[in-house]
This record gives sequence, C-alpha cells and structure tokens, in this order.
Amino acid sequence: MKIFFINPNLDSSPIPNIGLAYVMSSIERYHKVKLLDMGFHARRFEKYILDSLKQDKPDVIGFSVTSFSFHHALKIASLIRSQYPDIPLVYGGVHPTLLPEETLQNPLVDAICVGEGEDSFKEYLDKLQNNQEPKDVQGIWYKDKSNNIIRNPLRPFREDLDSLPFPNWDHWEIEKYMLNESFIGGLRILTSRGCPYSCTFCSNPAIRNAIPGKFYRLRSPENVIEEVKLNVKKYANKGFKHIAFGDEVFGVNLKYLKDLCSLYIKEGLSQRFSWGCQTRVETITEDWADIASKSGCAVVGLGVESGDENIRMNVYNKKFTDEQILRATQILKKNNIMHCISVIIGGPKDKRETMKKSFTIAKKLKPTTSYFIFYKPLPKVLLSKSSNRVTQD
Repeated sequence: MKIFFINPNLDSSPIPNIGLAYVMSSIERYHKVKLLDMGFHARRFEKYILDSLKQDKPDVIGFSVTSFSFHHALKIASLIRSQYPDIPLVYGGVHPTLLPEETLQNPLVDAICVGEGEDSFKEYLDKLQNNQEPKDVQGIWYKDKSNNIIRNPLRPFREDLDSLPFPNWDHWEIEKYMLNESFIGGLRILTSRGCPYSCTFCSNPAIRNAIPGKFYRLRSPENVIEEVKLNVKKYANKGFKHIAFGDEVFGVNLKYLKDLCSLYIKEGLSQRFSWGCQTRVETITEDWADIASKSGCAVVGLGVESGDENIRMNVYNKKFTDEQILRATQILKKNNIMHCISVIIGGPKDKRETMKKSFTIAKKLKPTTSYFIFYKPLPKVLLSKSSNRVTQD
C-alpha cells in the first residue's frame, strides 16, 4: 500500500517530528511511504498537497498531531476530502491519545491511533490491505461502514525500544533543516521515551495514565550509539554536526549517562560532534557535568518555569529552590557547558510581581538563551484539572 504521512505544522518554525519519523521507519518495511512535511511548504500548502496527491495518490493518509496542530491537520484534511473523498484519514499523536472521543467524532477523521503507533498503525494497514475490518487491532479506534465508532483495546507501551528501527531522515528535507538557524546542524536523537516526573503543566502524566504499561523506558547505550554512527555516515556531508538529545528529561540515571558517554568517547564521536540536552535542575551534579563535558556536551536546557518558588513548587510541582537552580548553572559553567532556561509566563497564580521574579532570576543566571513561554492549558493535564483550585485566594 501507498501511505502519505503529513506533518501539519503550518504556523510554526520547521520542526522535524521524531515521533512521526519513528512510525514511518516502522511502516516503510512493509509499505511504500511518502512524507508531506509542511515545515518548508506552509505558505503554499494547498498547491503542495494537491500536486503531491495528483502525482502519486495514496491508499491511506496519516497525520501526526498535537493539540496545537490538530486544527491545521483538519484544514489540510478538508482540502484532501474535497478532492479525494475515499482516502481514509488517520490521526495519531498526543491529541488523539488524550482526546480520542472528541477527535474521532470529527467528520474529517476516519480512524485514530491511541498511544504509540509503530505496531498499531502497521497492523491497521495490514488489515486494510487484506480487505479486513481492523476490529481487533489494539490501539486503533475507527468508524465502521455504518459510521459507528469501534473502540479497540489499548496497546501497552512497548518496553523494548532497541527493537525499533531508527528514524529514517531521508524522507525529510534534512539539508534544509541542517541549514536552519534553529538547528545549527543538529539532529534529534532519543535515548528514552516518557518521563518519570509529574509536572502539572505537562502532558506526560496524562499520557502515562491513559495508556497501560511502563511509561518511562530507556534504550541501551549501545543502541543509541549505533544510531549516532549511522546518522554520521548518512548525513555528516549534509551539514550534520551536533546532536540534540530530545528526551523529555535526559541523563537522570548517572550510571546510564556514564555508560553512554563512555561509548560516545570510545567511538571517537566526542571530538567531532558536540551534543546538547534538556534535563532537570536537580539532576545536575559535579559528577554529571564532568561526565557530560568530557564527552562533548555543549549546552543544557533547564526548565526553571518560574522565578517564584511557591509557583514553581506548589503550582507546577517542580520541587527545587532558587539556590538549587543557581548551583546547577554554576556547575555547568565550571565545566564549560552553556545553559539555557525556559520560563512559563501567565500561568495560574502568576501575577505581575511573580513575573518580575522570573525576569530577575533569568538575569541573575545569565543563560545563553532564555525562553519565555506563554502558558497554554493542555487537555487532561494536572494543572488544567486543578486550575480553579490553585487560582482561588
């Protein structure tokens, strides 16, 4: 079968979707796949979509969506449906995982993948190829011929991440990404999936509660290094010069970090490819920074979230103090590692005086870059559920 995958980021900077890349790599073993990435085609997306469909009409179209990109996917789907009404439109990602009922009720949605898609979507396509109804495919909800919603059992999280094929960036306009100022030659790699923490503004706790199985999982260091070496071979001459470890929180296990960094050095990668990550303030110790620095770590992102300790600890559930933040950044500086911080502006209980504290701490920490992010409530997150309570008083 021929499958088109669409990354519907119409109003943001070009962002390669690593979750979608993983699913595509799993599917291309069995079906013909093509990516329509809106990252560099947003301004004339209608022509890009219709020309692609005219050139090579697919059997199924899959969208990877967040709650912020879902309306863009529907805009694209409406265009497709007007010209090709018989092509099944399937949606995966965080949004349908957390809001499956609401998503599937939309007339432009024929099926959704609830949870991770590598196995579920492959089995769904196999059923369609064999002219069978996907009524027993775990993780797939769909509308039958009578437009009834069929809710299959959920598929547990896959624990063995090493068995997954590596993301194949050949489908993406990778050279354009390498030249983009947001990436400076960086290529995203995951060492884990999920997150062991429960920040109230984040979707991770909601996903953990929505899908059965172990949520936070690690790949083996050997498997990660194998992927790095493959990407070096494929993309070093296309601008690849920096690794962005894209984990929700990187290096929380010190032994794992040591094993990974030792292999990175042993394979001769530390002198050629610097790397960066995002992690927790309390993760940063002298040992952590020493190990990271010696293996080529150039920059670490830290989620400070607020300059007000009460908001940080009791509203956002980030249990670290201003002193811990300062200590972490001092350790990074001592080891010649740059640091960036992110701060949420306008969340529950965030007032003029607490916002001033956020700007003050950002100035005090002297990060390479500060990201001030306006608070946006997400579906099913802990903070959205408790927002009425935390804003009283």
